[in-house]
Amino acid sequence: MGLRDEILALAREHGGKEIAPGADDDLLGAFGMEGDDAAEFLEAFADRFGVELSGLLPYFHYVEDARQRRPRVYPVAPDGARLPMRPITLADLVAAAEAGRWTLSYPPHELREAIGAKIKRWLVVGFFLAVLLLWTWTRVAR
Repeated sequence: MGLRDEILALAREHGGKEIAPGADDDLLGAFGMEGDDAAEFLEAFADRFGVELSGLLPYFHYVEDARQRRPRVYPVAPDGARLPMRPITLADLVAAAEAGRWTLSYPPHELREAIGAKIKRWLVVGFFLAVLLLWTWTRVAR
């Protein structure tokens, strides 16, 4: 079995299904892997093929929290334009396995937090402040 077939077998093992021939241009998407599933697959890939993944930036490739439809953080270019997510292809994984390290390079960028994550955080903080205020008020009113 060749390297491509071994990687596909590992992806099949983690994704739990077969993919259509030629669907390897977005391997994680083809196998329905996001969040922890994608991270576990990539860790297993690194272990099996001896690949150093320290150069991998997950937020460029998949949503790290699979419960979210949209990423909590996203990369933006120096001019402020949001950078698109880039699928991980079978060719990317083959190149990494052959090199022993993650070979993709990323454009200059910074991370921004999605507005939904900011709103959720402020709602939680506001809720706890309201509970604390109500609790304090009931204690003082006695």
